[in-house]
Amino acid sequence: MKKGQPMLTLYSPEMLASQEELLLARRARDMMQNNPLASASQQGESLFQASRRRLQQWNLSDEQIDQVLETGQPIRNITLYAPAPGFVLERNVFPNQRVTAESDLYVLADLSRVWVMADMYEADLAAIRAGAPARILLPYGATTTSITARVNYVQPGLDPTTRTLKLRLEADNPGMRLRPEMYVDVEFEVQGRRRLTVPAEAILNSGERQVVFVDLGDGYLAPKEVQTAERVGDRVVVTAGLSEGQRVVASGTFLVDAESQLKSALGSMSGHQHGGAAEGGPPKAPATPTAPAPAAPAAASKPGAHPHD
Repeated sequence: MKKGQPMLTLYSPEMLASQEELLLARRARDMMQNNPLASASQQGESLFQASRRRLQQWNLSDEQIDQVLETGQPIRNITLYAPAPGFVLERNVFPNQRVTAESDLYVLADLSRVWVMADMYEADLAAIRAGAPARILLPYGATTTSITARVNYVQPGLDPTTRTLKLRLEADNPGMRLRPEMYVDVEFEVQGRRRLTVPAEAILNSGERQVVFVDLGDGYLAPKEVQTAERVGDRVVVTAGLSEGQRVVASGTFLVDAESQLKSALGSMSGHQHGGAAEGGPPKAPATPTAPAPAAPAAASKPGAHPHD
């Protein structure tokens, strides 16, 4: 809807009475202009201007008020025009409908600049402040597009169920790509120290400990217990147990662990039947030979952003 576009026609006895008061105030002002008392003339002008402002409070335009003064007749059915451009989100207007001052007839929204409400986990709150930049990712379309935004308000209360906090972002909306009630992803740039990370699928979590399989070369893998911190995107921060540059199994960790345990069990059964290896014999290999598995190096990197709905 454009600014100035007619929205509805309204009949109101109160508005009709206000127009008649304007005509009476003009007649009184004209009569008091020739009064020798200056205060009487000023009072008539003040009464006329007050009546005019009352009609302006009814959202009558200056053209409509001038029409009443020129014709000397009140307008019975007043046309109300859109006060600003925007999209019609709600329309509650019907023919012969009775309305009151509390009735919401139209809801208009200017979508050229919008608010986006984002959920942020409590573990990441220390890195986000009002004024922080962000990127809004649109999931639809052939390629993922982004819109630059900025945090302008951080709500003080935490949701006890989801353990998240609401952030309000403000962003321009070129091409009206953001629509009301749409779901998007939001990315924040968090500055931090360099930390060691590995792919999340490389970590086997048994509940009591966390293990990765280190590539020793020539198809040999060795399990290594590690300590981890938070997850950063599709990677997990490792605080102990690995060094930068070590190669770890990036996928299929569960299958590698199952094969390792099976071979270990078969080796134990064979050693029990034959009396086991003699004390002081050749040391066993530190890793279980298996088929080569996809591996990725542990990398030191800065934590990235956590996209949230």
